Amino acid sequence: MAKLVKKTKEAKVNDIKKCEQYLEKYDTVVFIENNDIQNTCLQSLRSLISGKIMVLKKTLFQRMFLNVSFSQQYFVVFVDKSEVEKLKTFEYKSYIEPGEVATETVIIKSGVVRNKKLIDYLKPLESQGANTLLTEDFVVCEKGDEVDSKQASILKILGNRIVSRPLNILEIRLSKDMVKNQI
Repeated sequence: MAKLVKKTKEAKVNDIKKCEQYLEKYDTVVFIENNDIQNTCLQSLRSLISGKIMVLKKTLFQRMFLNVSFSQQYFVVFVDKSEVEKLKTFEYKSYIEPGEVATETVIIKSGVVRNKKLIDYLKPLESQGANTLLTEDFVVCEKGDEVDSKQASILKILGNRIVSRPLNILEIRLSKDMVKNQI
């Protein structure tokens, strides 16, 4: 796992300069909630639009712009107004929540179970020395069925994102309005 490194003051100043450049270059700023969006989703988004995406700490954005304060985590997309519709229609894969309908069937094949969190959920299991063996295929969910909390937990442990969700756009602003409010 990657080690997190605190940004230096130079890096933060550089981020502010980049943001100022993007405000001059693009006419629209879109604030999008960042709850469980993966890097692969951001890469797809980058290739879809002709703009720039900045993922920074909320505190840095709040220092740069007086009237920006959302309780949610978010990232910022700098685009021209013509690109906003692409953001509104973009969908990403997310974890399913209890009560939602499964969009696909997910089956765990019989065999050795290495994930200790899964062992609590799966049946029938048997021990073979140091290994725990799932003796038959386990159907986590069927396409079209409502998922319960146990199924949702298993899918999350497996890392299966089977639901498509639209981006949650918190706010859309004109760049010129953002520049006026800069500290």
